[in-house]
Amino acid sequence: MKISGKHFPVRVAAVCAALAVAVGAGVYYRYSDRSADRGIVVSDEVEVPNLAGLSLKEAELRVRQVGLEVRATDKLPSAELDADTILMQEPSDGVVCRKGDVIYVTVSSGSDEDEVLITKYVGMDCDQIKDQLEKSGLVVEMVESDNTVMPSGTIAGQSAESGDKLRAGDKIKLVVSSNPNDKEFSSSNYSVPNFIGTNIDYISSVIGAEHFRYKILTEYNSQFSEGIIFDQSVRSTDESGCFCQEGTEITVSVSMGVEKVVVPDTQYKNVDSAVQILSEAGIAADIRYMESESVEINHVAEQDAPGGSLISKDEPVVIYISSGYQYEKPAVDSTVIPPAETTAVTEEVAQPVETTAVETALTEETQPSETVVEEASFGLSEELTETVPVEDDVE
Repeated sequence: MKISGKHFPVRVAAVCAALAVAVGAGVYYRYSDRSADRGIVVSDEVEVPNLAGLSLKEAELRVRQVGLEVRATDKLPSAELDADTILMQEPSDGVVCRKGDVIYVTVSSGSDEDEVLITKYVGMDCDQIKDQLEKSGLVVEMVESDNTVMPSGTIAGQSAESGDKLRAGDKIKLVVSSNPNDKEFSSSNYSVPNFIGTNIDYISSVIGAEHFRYKILTEYNSQFSEGIIFDQSVRSTDESGCFCQEGTEITVSVSMGVEKVVVPDTQYKNVDSAVQILSEAGIAADIRYMESESVEINHVAEQDAPGGSLISKDEPVVIYISSGYQYEKPAVDSTVIPPAETTAVTEEVAQPVETTAVETALTEETQPSETVVEEASFGLSEELTETVPVEDDVE
């Protein structure tokens, strides 16, 4: 076959075009959609989920699923939501924001109805205690009893134990002594019992206690537990005992234990507010710091004495303030790469990438090597050399 000289450039151009297409296809296959393979997303906008009613831990798990974070910034009472569940959030659900943004939440502390802390009322004036409890919203039931040595009109027993917590509408029963004040006593002398160390609830069961009248005093005492008699006005100073005329009034002092206060709940409050709240309750704050992922920086993450508990008035409450969280390098999610690593990815794409055996085989099918091109060109030259005749010089 003979190829005229004017057709030669056309054949060469066609071969070059074919080679360009093949090389381009290989490059496209090799580098196209590499961002998708590496998990880079074009848009990082997400919709804020509804967190109301979830615990802080549940909220944390939910927002992480869409690439957001959550921080608690306060705790407020709520009659509708249980304690320690999300009450409010900012931004609200449905708002579109960017991945990595923080959702700030307020946590419910439960109902704002004040709890009534019950103490020991035995020996106290029944009318005074009844008025105090009813003002707190409790229903008081009073039952009289003459089977006691307690002074008439004083409380000889109670249904709720000291330390119990009742709410408005709850009922408490008080046993009131009905011993007549004009009870007749003989002129005989009787041995005065030693009541020290005895619980006031059992004073009537002490042998010989029925021969005397009593006046009950209560005060705080760190050396005796609540309800224990730690002093009496008449008692024996030696083994000979003490004898008094029947009907003699004996004053007994009953310990109220260590003076205690109710611990306020300061969790999620900022540090200044927490210190002020504790100070108003007469409690010192011992401030310490801890890392926290879900509590805003400079807010109370935890406190060692739970809100509503009783502690000694002189005992400080340790509050742990969030210092944030120092993240270790996170594992890269399969669908998103943290912004800090984007530059590294871009650089990596720009550099030569090692190919697998499969990629190499596929590339070789679509991208001729330089050797193939040279051989093709050499073969074409030979063909042209063989087929194009050399014209003889014309004389």
